Amino acid sequence: MNKTNSAPRNPGPALHADGGDLSAVLLGEANTQKLVQELQLHKIELEMQNEELQRIQEELKASWKQVDHLVVERTTELARAIESLSAEVQLRYEAEGALRTAYTEIETLKDQLQAENAQLRRELQQKNAPG
Repeated sequence: MNKTNSAPRNPGPALHADGGDLSAVLLGEANTQKLVQELQLHKIELEMQNEELQRIQEELKASWKQVDHLVVERTTELARAIESLSAEVQLRYEAEGALRTAYTEIETLKDQLQAENAQLRRELQQKNAPG
């Protein structure tokens, strides 16, 4: 064993208290910190997106309330229009019935007048007949 050639040896990587490689631990901590920062940034982005979604949801609720109000208002208008039109249709049916009755009476009177006219002509012919 020759002690003259002995140079100080590189002891190798520094060891951590638990016996692990210190540089690996430091890199692991740096990666962990980077991951924590990325997660915090992602959390902030998600919170912003959540706030935006909540704002949009509130706008949608307000819009739906407005639509519901308009639907109720329009339905009420349509119900009134249907009621008015139904009443008008009923009046027209009644008027049609009255017209049919009047027409029937006119037809009856016409037939009577024609019969009386024919009778009067016959009587005139008999009076004016030579005889």
